[in-house]
Amino acid sequence: MTLLAVASIVLVLDGQLVLRRGQTPPPGRIVSVTTEGVAVEDDAGVRTLVGWDRVRSINGEFEQQGRAFEDIADRAWRARVRMERGDIAAAEPLLEELAREYVGREGPTAEMVWAGLLNARLQRGAQIAAVQPWLQLLATDANLEGPTDDSGQPIVDARTGLAPALPPLWVDWPAVQAFAANDLDSTDPATPQGWLAHLYRAAARIEAGWDNDQILADRQPGSSPGDARFARGVELVELIVLARVGDRDERAAARDRLRQRLTPDAPRWEQAWVRCAIGRSLTHEADPDLKRRGVVQLLYLPATLADAHPYLAGLALGEAVVTMDELDDAPAADRLHLQLIERYANHPVMDWQRIRDRTPPR
Repeated sequence: MTLLAVASIVLVLDGQLVLRRGQTPPPGRIVSVTTEGVAVEDDAGVRTLVGWDRVRSINGEFEQQGRAFEDIADRAWRARVRMERGDIAAAEPLLEELAREYVGREGPTAEMVWAGLLNARLQRGAQIAAVQPWLQLLATDANLEGPTDDSGQPIVDARTGLAPALPPLWVDWPAVQAFAANDLDSTDPATPQGWLAHLYRAAARIEAGWDNDQILADRQPGSSPGDARFARGVELVELIVLARVGDRDERAAARDRLRQRLTPDAPRWEQAWVRCAIGRSLTHEADPDLKRRGVVQLLYLPATLADAHPYLAGLALGEAVVTMDELDDAPAADRLHLQLIERYANHPVMDWQRIRDRTPPR
């Protein structure tokens, strides 16, 4: 028997932490039991917080306190197992229950809950509903290198803090209208995640048809945490919003700065965000030539970046259809509409009223 195994047995017998799947607990003794998890401190005073999704039982001095969290531990464990086996539909209700208890909390249990709920909502295409768990995940100060989706890709990009599958680019859906009206009273714009929340709401207000003054009501020059952990991500979202709601010069400047991000080493998901943002900015200009240039940018996504970002590829194609109608080019709009039906029949853009009202091409 190894020394590590002996140490583990001694810890358990001495009234310590028992983990699921026979995992070895961190060295040391339990010093606190809270909603965030079980804190273990070693002889050097180093503390490790263990999430409830990993805890089977607690023995000894903290046994009674541990019993108060048995239900959370059970639900967290069942949610984790269901996510690991890919049963997102079964995991989501458990995660939603746990989420009510972990709003504003930090630690590994909160990280598991919010990462799981973000993944679940993105998997079923609930873009707006995914915003809250993403922002809550950022607030946990989590190690963003960890949580991944079913394909093994990070759910949140550690460099920017952004969720690649969750761009602030939508159309006028009922959920977008509801999010646009959200007052965000409990969100502090002085924090990176708080400012991102305000920017995402501004993006929703753009699609919901609010006027520019209402959209920019929260604009606070200098309040954006430029030196924050997620400065690069905050800047990208700011540029996406400004490319739609600034004055003419601000929109053009925002597009120029977005183009500067199209470097060879830019992740393909970021390239998709940037090209879609530039294209949609141009298609909403009054100048027909700019609108056509916008369509060219948008069509780059289904042609080249569809595998990297199928959501934005479908959205871009839908926007291109609508823009060609605005330019009175019905034949081009029909050809693009046919592609949209053939390639993205189940895409949420098909529920956009401007697509639904259009007679499908034969």
